[in-house]
Amino acid sequence: MGEFTLRQLEYFVAVLDHGSLTRAASESNISQAAASMAIAQLEKSLGLDLLIRTRAKRVEPTPAGVELGVRARRILRETAELRGALQGSHEDMRGRVSIGCMIAISPRLIPELIR
Repeated sequence: MGEFTLRQLEYFVAVLDHGSLTRAASESNISQAAASMAIAQLEKSLGLDLLIRTRAKRVEPTPAGVELGVRARRILRETAELRGALQGSHEDMRGRVSIGCMIAISPRLIPELIR
C-alpha cells in the first residue's frame, strides 16, 4: 500500500457527499481535473477501485469505497478534534508551582504573584 494524504481523503469524502466529481471539486474550490487526479492517486496508492463512474457523470462507491468513506470520515473527524485539542492545550497551564522568595520581601511579592 502506498502513501496517501488527508487532502485526498477530504476530496474523496466530498465526492461521496455530492455524488459527482464536478460538484465535489466546486465545493472544495479546486478544478475538476485536480479532484479527479487526487482520487486517481488515492486509488493507485491503495491499489483499489473506489468509485464507479456512471454515464450521467455521477459516481457510486465500490464496496471498498464505502468502507474507505466510513474510515476516512472518522480520520478527518479525529484530525479536526486533534487540532482543536492541541490549540487549547498551551493556553491552559496546570500543575504545581513552587516559588522561592526571601522572607524580607515575600509579604510584598508573593500576594501579587499568587493573584
